[in-house]
Amino acid sequence: MSMEFVCVSEAPPRKMFVEELKSVSMKMHTREQARDGEKQPKQPEERSVSKWDPTIDGYLKFLVDSMVVFDTLEKIINMLFTLHMMNSGTQGWKGVQIWQKI
Repeated sequence: MSMEFVCVSEAPPRKMFVEELKSVSMKMHTREQARDGEKQPKQPEERSVSKWDPTIDGYLKFLVDSMVVFDTLEKIINMLFTLHMMNSGTQGWKGVQIWQKI
């Protein structure tokens, strides 16, 4: 007695991940971007960037902004630590009480 197997439907071959990624990225690609790949690089004088001259005023503003950001981040971290330790059963611990005052 011989058995014969018949495949009812063949699954289409699966695309590889890279092929899927390429097809999706090409759909997002604009015509202008496609033309950019064909253009020759610009001459150095055509693509010059304005020279940046740092100033003391600009540097001080940067330092103040950085200080504000880091102080705010530190307050958030301290507040989260306090909230985390509040219900941990260590409220009587002196170190935690110091953190709660901040």
